[in-house]
Amino acid sequence: MLGQYFKRSNKIKNDQLMGPEEYLASKRILCLYGTMDEYIRRFDAFGPTLIMDLLLTLDQESNDPIKLIIDSPGGFMDVGFSLYDTIKSLKSPVWTYGRSCQSMATLILASGEKEHRHVYPNSRTMIHLPFAQISGNTEDVKVQQKEIEKLKEMMVDSLIDCGAVKNKKQILKDMDREYWMSANEACEYGIVDQVVKRGDI
Repeated sequence: MLGQYFKRSNKIKNDQLMGPEEYLASKRILCLYGTMDEYIRRFDAFGPTLIMDLLLTLDQESNDPIKLIIDSPGGFMDVGFSLYDTIKSLKSPVWTYGRSCQSMATLILASGEKEHRHVYPNSRTMIHLPFAQISGNTEDVKVQQKEIEKLKEMMVDSLIDCGAVKNKKQILKDMDREYWMSANEACEYGIVDQVVKRGDI
């Protein structure tokens, strides 16, 4: 089924060798790189749109673990939550590996299968409050403010569901400004389980 997206042979086809993203996908390894954008839809092999499709496709092939490597500054929350929901809906466990994860990418990192959420030794993760530009008349501003509060609640509740050890009040306090964590600090926070060691992937 994965052949819909990638040619799964390591032989030369059409004068081209299979690319690294194709080879990794054939081994159930996917890479989420760059911004999770909502308005400029990314359909490259490393964007959230194709990652969601590939997760669903791999889940249909078998229920073996899928490894997701993440290097992203985050992006639009709607896109992030769509990916989060996709991961949580699969029968296959998703093992996550964070290189550099910020904002919504940190939640995607945390959403992986418990005991199989990894960060690289020199990686940094960051959480913060939702960012939005509010405009319009008074009533429009009120509606937008309510939506931002809902998104903030969703973010915190999801982090707690994923294993964050701090309570809601403390997480909100941490997110009031950019809250950066080293690999070990992310483990202590409960959003990952271990630091990547040789041979983990």
